[in-house]
Amino acid sequence: MDLNEIRHQAIVNVDKTVNELIQKGEQDYNQYDYCLASHNLYTFLPDSTEEKHQHIYRTFLRNKLLSTNNDFYYTFPYWDMMKEIKRERFEHNLPAIFAIYHFCLGFLYAMVLIRENVDFVVVAGFDGDAMEKIKKSYAEQFKMAKEIYPNSTSRMEVVSTMSKTLFVDLMSKVRNGYSILWAVDWAVSYSDSNVTATVNFLNHELLVPKAMAIFSSLLRVPIIPLSAHYNESYVPVCHFVDIIPPVLSMKDKDKITEVMQKLYDILADNVTKHPEQWQGWFFIHRLLKDRGHKATNFPIPQNMAACKYKLSTIAKLFKIEDNWFIMNVRTGALLEMNLEAAQKILHHEADRLSNEEKRLMYKNGMFVE
Repeated sequence: MDLNEIRHQAIVNVDKTVNELIQKGEQDYNQYDYCLASHNLYTFLPDSTEEKHQHIYRTFLRNKLLSTNNDFYYTFPYWDMMKEIKRERFEHNLPAIFAIYHFCLGFLYAMVLIRENVDFVVVAGFDGDAMEKIKKSYAEQFKMAKEIYPNSTSRMEVVSTMSKTLFVDLMSKVRNGYSILWAVDWAVSYSDSNVTATVNFLNHELLVPKAMAIFSSLLRVPIIPLSAHYNESYVPVCHFVDIIPPVLSMKDKDKITEVMQKLYDILADNVTKHPEQWQGWFFIHRLLKDRGHKATNFPIPQNMAACKYKLSTIAKLFKIEDNWFIMNVRTGALLEMNLEAAQKILHHEADRLSNEEKRLMYKNGMFVE
């Protein structure tokens, strides 16, 4: 069996597991992740269908499982793929901030830098135990990368965005020739205008952290955006986008915002081309400038006793631990339900809900006649 067949078989096996996970999810009515993704898809891609949402969710589960599958990992043509990214193309810009996005395998971008003998610091948005897990995961993958590229001289470290000494640490590393690997689209919600910039993304305004543009300015290093996706053979494709020079003064807020807008324009372009491959559908709502769900004022029938109650296809019931919720994934309206009400809906006995529960369901577009 050649490497392509091994990779294909790994994908087939993972798809079987995905089907089992989805069936289990439907049985347990635990669809929280799917609801978030579906709501964000309706928000940013309003013409998308539920079938498209389900396809994207399946693809997300597939890619997540493949990221831990060694058979899949080891079968890539690491020396031949992503040839566009060669050190000689960016060497005169080093050290730099390599701006990455949540597409493909998380360690893919690091693999490219290791192959090209670049020393780099990974900036991760975690702290505490989560940060320790991230460090351990990167260390294991770095070891694997060194086995694939045994002559690589790359060194790697991992730092937290939440570190109080982040700037000092990064400056020290940059002075020693290290570049920085930093995800643009990691969604941590901020409301302070001093740390955020307003950018347009797929016809919506986002409040995004502008730390990357500021650090580029302070450290006097350019930003090199790397865009990635899987091709038809499920082999990663990673390529350069235009290199962004550092803003001369971090006090120039308009220029800082322009940099962040360029980075999100690149993201929007890749999301438009490969919407099923972006992991951001599960967290992009955190960055919306207007985070409230759309106003809902659906008509309530005059004679509720004469109505037959049917759950709308855009109303999704799910459970988080012991708490039940129902969401209108198109508007984002969310209602908490007690176990008794949830059981009535699960058993298609919505007629037995209280009048107040029925009114709330109608008002939020969760019932259809």
